[in-house]
Amino acid sequence: GAGFEAELEEVLLHPHVKRLSECGADVFVCLYESILGEKVPDFIATPRSQEDDAHNVQAVIDSLALDYLQVSLSHITGENIVKGEKESIRNLLEIFDGLLEYLTEEASESSSQNGVFRIEMKSSCFCFFFRYENSTIDSLEDPLSHRTTKENLSKQELHQVSQKLSRRLNELDSMLKRALGGRTREEVTDEDNLSQHSDSVMDYRRRKAERGHISFRMGKKILLIKCSFQEFIAYIFLYLVVKVRDDDLLVKLLEEFPHLHISQHTMNKMWRQQLAQTEQLKAASGRARLKLQNEVQQALKKHELLVAIIKKDRDHNKRLQELKQRIYRQKWTQSKVREKRQQVVRARKYYEDYRVQLRAKMMRARTREERIFKNLFEEGLEIQKQRLKDLRAYAQERRAEQRREHQNELESMENYYRDQFSMLAEALSQERQEIQTREKAQAQMLQKTKRELRSRMEKEIQQLQTAIMQNDDETFFQELEADRLRSRLQMASFQYNKSGFS
Repeated sequence: GAGFEAELEEVLLHPHVKRLSECGADVFVCLYESILGEKVPDFIATPRSQEDDAHNVQAVIDSLALDYLQVSLSHITGENIVKGEKESIRNLLEIFDGLLEYLTEEASESSSQNGVFRIEMKSSCFCFFFRYENSTIDSLEDPLSHRTTKENLSKQELHQVSQKLSRRLNELDSMLKRALGGRTREEVTDEDNLSQHSDSVMDYRRRKAERGHISFRMGKKILLIKCSFQEFIAYIFLYLVVKVRDDDLLVKLLEEFPHLHISQHTMNKMWRQQLAQTEQLKAASGRARLKLQNEVQQALKKHELLVAIIKKDRDHNKRLQELKQRIYRQKWTQSKVREKRQQVVRARKYYEDYRVQLRAKMMRARTREERIFKNLFEEGLEIQKQRLKDLRAYAQERRAEQRREHQNELESMENYYRDQFSMLAEALSQERQEIQTREKAQAQMLQKTKRELRSRMEKEIQQLQTAIMQNDDETFFQELEADRLRSRLQMASFQYNKSGFS
C-alpha cells in the first residue's frame, strides 16, 4: 500500500536501492526494527559475508513466523533473499505490508476508543506526568502525554518514567494513610493491598513489552493505571470530607505540599471551588456521603477487576516467555547437532583424503622399486648371455688349437719316430690318460667354481632384497647397490663344462 511504500522509503538504509532485487539484508532488518520496534533476535551486527547476511534475513523470517504470524514461512529463505530472488523478496515485502496495515488499523481503533493516547509505528515512547494543579479533590489529575520520536524509548528512559510513577504512587499512598488514621485494621489492610497492587502495576509496566503489539498493551495498562489513580482520588475525597473541616481542605493540602508552586490565578480558583464545595456539603451532606460510599464500592469492584486482569496478563506473559525459551533451546540444540554433524563430515573427508594420498605414495614407491629391480635383472641376464658367448668362442678356439698341436705332434712323431712306433704308441696312450685325468680335474674345478658363484650371487641377491625391504624410500642407495652388483657381474669369470659348448 501507499503507507508501506512511504515507510519503506523512510527506513531504507541505502537510498540507491531502486529495484526490487537490490533489497538486501540491511533493508529487511531496518523494516523489522522500524515497524515492530524490536531488535532482530540472534542478529550479527557486522556481517562479513553473504552467509552472515543470509543468517540475519533468516532470523527476521523466523521471528515473524514464530513470534507474530504463527504460520510457516518455509517458502521464503534467507539465501534466496540474499541472492536477489524477486519472488521471495516480493513475498517478504507483502508480509511487512500486511503487518504494517494491521498495526496501523489497530492503532487507529485504539486511539478512537480511548482518546487518551495515539500510536505511531515508529514511536512507542510514552511519557507520564502527574502533578497537582488544584487543592480540591476535583483538581487532582493524572494527565497522560506522549511524544513522537524517530527512535524507540530506551530501557533507561522507561526505567526513569517508572520510578517517577512509583514515587507519585508512594506519595498518594502515604497521604491516604494519614487521611485514614481512624479506620479499622481491616480497612488499612485493604488500603495497603491496593497500594501494593498499584506498585506491582508500575513494576509490571517496567518490563520489556512483547513483540508486535507492544503499543496496544501499553495503552491498556495506561488506562488501568489511570483507573487505579481514580480509585485513590475517590478514597482521598471520601476521608478528607470526613476528617477535615469544610473550610480547611486547601490549607491541609498546602501543608502536605509545602514546596509546590501554584499561580495566583489557580489559587483564587481553588479558593472559590472550596467555598462552593463547602456550601454544597452543608446543603446535602447526607446525600454526598451516600454517593461517596457508592463510589468506594465501585472503586473496590474496579480494583478486583484490575487485579484479575493483571494476573491473567502476567500468566499470559509467563507462558509466552516459557514458549520463547523453549524455542530458543530447541534452536540451540539443533545448531549444536548440526555443528557436530559438520565436524564429523569434515573429519571423515580429511581422513579419506589422507588415505588416498598415502596409498598413492606407496603405489608410486612400489612401482619405482619394481622398475629398478626389473632393469637390474634384465641387465644381469644380458651380461650373463654375453659372457657365455665369449666363453663358448674361447673354448672352441682352444680346442681347435689343441687339435692342431696334437696333429702336428703326431705327424712329427710319425716322421721322426717311425721306427719307434711301439714306444710312441705307449707314450701316446699314457698321454691320453693324462689328458683325461686333467680334463676330469678341470671339470670338477669348473663345477666347484659354478657352485661358489651361484651361492655368492644368491647371497648378494638376498642382501639386495633385504636392503630393498628395509629402505623403502632410499632409492639412491638401492641404485648404488645395483651399480655395484652390475660391475661385479661384468668382472665375473664364468666357467662351463665342455659339454655345454658342444
